[in-house]
Amino acid sequence: ALCPKQIFPGNDLDGGFASHVVVPARWLCPTRTGRADELAKLSVIADALSTPWEAIERSGLKKGDVAVWVGVGGVGGFGVQLAAARGATVILNGFGDPKEIEALRAGMAEKHHVEVDFEAADLSRPSEIEDLVKRIEARHGAIDILVNNAGIQHVAPIDAFPPDRWDAVIALNL
Repeated sequence: ALCPKQIFPGNDLDGGFASHVVVPARWLCPTRTGRADELAKLSVIADALSTPWEAIERSGLKKGDVAVWVGVGGVGGFGVQLAAARGATVILNGFGDPKEIEALRAGMAEKHHVEVDFEAADLSRPSEIEDLVKRIEARHGAIDILVNNAGIQHVAPIDAFPPDRWDAVIALNL
């Protein structure tokens, strides 16, 4: 079960994405593994899964709804799978590897017997956003849920941060 309050030690509580956080025992739950490396992997999956799960729960997504997911790597990848499992028509959008996106699209369509499409658009360009919405509505009708999970990053010292990367990050992430 996922935490209904969506509270994560090291994220919402002391530490803010810290690698190690002191957590009172009452906030922990037993697991079947004692290996720290397995728990570390599980915690990353839990966070990446609980975020889209909560978005879907709060949206009231149901079978037959049209769900548009912008950004389908990591958190978005889990989100589109959850939406397909609920029986939604899922529209993917993202900058990822085309072969990986196609494998994700085809796999979900086959496994969940739902329609899964990919629609290309560069969301840093407002005209492409408008065209994306028009194409989706023309083919599938009204959009019931849209999750904007898109984001890019570039890490560099401030004096070495290329202006074109800054512009790209701001254009897409904001």
